Amino acid sequence: MGRRRKQDGTWWVRTAYFLGGIIAVITVIVAMDFVATTDILEAQQAARECEEKIAIFRQSDGEFGWPNCNPLGN
Repeated sequence: MGRRRKQDGTWWVRTAYFLGGIIAVITVIVAMDFVATTDILEAQQAARECEEKIAIFRQSDGEFGWPNCNPLGN
């Protein structure tokens, strides 16, 4: 039979590092999701504002509004 290695008590340190790594990865994923969601909401708001400006431009025969707005900034 083989010899069993004597546990030296460092198993909890390895477990703590492992759990810390998992928590760090989950935190990064949640942060990236939050940023992506806020970017999408901001783009939707800009598109709505652009549509309103175009509607005002058309209703006022070009006197008011900004028909050349670009919500993506290109």
